[in-house]
Amino acid sequence: MVVLFIHRIILERILDRKLLEYEICDHINGNPMDNRRCNLRIATHAENMRNSKKRKHSKNQYKGVSQNCKSKTTWRAQIRVNGKRIHLGTFSSPEEAYKAYCEGAVKYHGDFAKF
Repeated sequence: MVVLFIHRIILERILDRKLLEYEICDHINGNPMDNRRCNLRIATHAENMRNSKKRKHSKNQYKGVSQNCKSKTTWRAQIRVNGKRIHLGTFSSPEEAYKAYCEGAVKYHGDFAKF
């Protein structure tokens, strides 16, 4: 049984070629049901992961932010770049830490940054 994904077919028609094995069809706005041509682009697996949403089971409402385990009164911002965790700073509120995460996402992930 062959499984076809409409977003891959659309992107292949845009490019006028088959996608290579390592190329992933990325939905820019994160909605997998939005298969408009303007919402599709080629991505590597790493780029596609950068464009992901905050995890559902996260303990706080902000992506890239966690409460400091030792003090419980401060918050830290972190981001992953090429498989390595980068510490962006420690802050007194989760909102300040999230702002640092957003700036780091733009710096390190560029067009694939997702807040």
